[in-house]
Amino acid sequence: MFGKSFGESVQVFNLISLTLIPFWPVFMLLGNIFIYFSVEKYYLLSVLVATITVAVSAPFLIIEYGVLGAVYSMSFSLFAGIITAGYFLLKIEPEILISTRQLLLKQEKLKE
Repeated sequence: MFGKSFGESVQVFNLISLTLIPFWPVFMLLGNIFIYFSVEKYYLLSVLVATITVAVSAPFLIIEYGVLGAVYSMSFSLFAGIITAGYFLLKIEPEILISTRQLLLKQEKLKE
């Protein structure tokens, strides 16, 4: 009905819906946490790592896989940014995985 090119668009849509759409809010949430803790420099470094990852991987993957390569490249950069942001988050607050509620209460007490 839609031709041969429609098959590739289904793969692209599936890859976008499995990688970019669910994980982009995670990256944005980590950025908001950095802003809350007033350490925007870590968010900037995470964004820079993601940018460098996409700039390096995109040409190779696009040449090899076409449109799917672009989505692969964006997915790799997103995961690199999340991993970097997670590292910096654990660096500034090692207890964040233990009890987020207790950590937020401690931050509120420090503000008072």
